[in-house]
Amino acid sequence: MKLLLVEDQQECIEDFLSTLKRYSIQHEFKADIKIASSVAEAIDKLDTSFDGAIIDLKLNNDKDGGNKVIAEIQDKYRIPIAVLTGTPSNFGHDSSPLLELFLRDDGYDPVLDFLKAIYLTGLTQILGGRGIFEETLNTLFWKNIPGTIAHYISGDENPELTQVQLLRHTISHMNELLEHNLGVASNSAETYIYPPIRSNVTEGGIVKEKQTDGLYVIVTPACDISNGKADFLQIVRITEIHLRPEVKKLINPDQPPSSRLKSQIGNFVRNKLARFHYLPKFGPISHESIVDFQDVQSVPCQSFNENYEFQGNISGVFYKDLVNRFSSNYSRQGSPDYNFAKEESNLLSNFT
Repeated sequence: MKLLLVEDQQECIEDFLSTLKRYSIQHEFKADIKIASSVAEAIDKLDTSFDGAIIDLKLNNDKDGGNKVIAEIQDKYRIPIAVLTGTPSNFGHDSSPLLELFLRDDGYDPVLDFLKAIYLTGLTQILGGRGIFEETLNTLFWKNIPGTIAHYISGDENPELTQVQLLRHTISHMNELLEHNLGVASNSAETYIYPPIRSNVTEGGIVKEKQTDGLYVIVTPACDISNGKADFLQIVRITEIHLRPEVKKLINPDQPPSSRLKSQIGNFVRNKLARFHYLPKFGPISHESIVDFQDVQSVPCQSFNENYEFQGNISGVFYKDLVNRFSSNYSRQGSPDYNFAKEESNLLSNFT
């Protein structure tokens, strides 16, 4: 892990280096440190090779110095930032899971824990300007895009539209390349677009009923919503697995999970039951849940926003799987029952 320490006090620098030496031994974790003592020096040293930054807010009597470095990083780079200060009131940014404020009196250990945890996810290697993301873009640029760029050059759209179209085209190729080359199981977070990017209701949207706090997923086709053809929106209820009656009756807090309970949970999680579709816990889904295809409602479009709040989306391929199973569940027609015992007996007699 490579870190930038932005600090103008030599005593604080030595304290950090001493803490890092001990921390590295205790946690078997190494970090390469670059030090900058001013805003100008920090900006000069910054590049895409860093995995994080530790920044003091007050630099050389400039109480806003650290904020200037933070603004520079957020404008040009993609790395987590730990702000270590004794004057938190000078902090001029909103905290987030990638920009955290730490008090100097608490020492450097919490700072290193914060940056190490993010580093071990691989985030900076993926999105920090190097690693698999950049390698994939490089592959697409030289192997896939040349075959299509002439089509975009000859197009009659304005440059702004062309950029959006080319970006969508590139992302679709990236998804294809990653999906077929990595063979890695999906993380539950990939199921959702959360926090939501869209503000308008659309297919695959997860909405909360204001009166009951109940959650639903929208299954109305996107073309009906976007073209204003839908007078009603079809929504399907999301229920938490532990509240399902077939699960509740099998739960005994005084006993280990029974084989029947494990089997029932397995049926839900692995989508073995045609009536249900599993949704993992993440974002707007606070508990492991299922979509119940039999619990469908039609809500008038005119009153929809008055009664429901948009929470996020089920992302692309996951929503396609859900809606395919939803459609398949309602297209089941069944087949006539035979006298199966007699048929089996007849078949066995032919063999003997």
